[in-house]
Parts: sequence; C-alpha cells; structure tokens
Amino acid sequence: MSPFQVLYGHRCITPINWSGIEDKLILGHDMLKEMEEAVTRVRINLRAAQGKQKMYFDKRKSYLEFQVRDHVYVKVKPKKSTLQ
Repeated sequence: MSPFQVLYGHRCITPINWSGIEDKLILGHDMLKEMEEAVTRVRINLRAAQGKQKMYFDKRKSYLEFQVRDHVYVKVKPKKSTLQ
C-alpha cells in the first residue's frame, strides 16, 4: 500500500493510471513513457530498500521457544479505564 493510499484511503490518480486514449494523447507518448519509467525505478528502489530493512531486522530478531512446564515471566499492563 502506498503512503498516499494510507493517508487518503484511495489510490492516487496520476496520468499513469489514466486509461483513456484521449488522456494519453494530451500528455504525449514521450512524457507518458518517461513517467512510467520513473515510477518503475521508484518501485524497484523501494523493493530494494524494504529488502535491506527486512534483512537487518531478521539478523537481530531472536525467536524464543518454550517447552511445556517452563516457567516464564509475563508482564501485563493494566488497561486504561474509559470511565473518568
């Protein structure tokens, strides 16, 4: 999901999302092609950045495994009361 979609609840309407032939003619084939290439580069860069972030997270993440009858300490936070 894009940041725009998170903020506004719908996909961003850009010339790349326009599907009408009239819209493409107004923009021009060269401009539309440049915009599509730019969006493709941005998507590739975002995937690469997300992959790096996942790799760094996974390196530091440790999963705890418990066996039956192991004693563990569970910290419970009290719920905030809605009555005031």
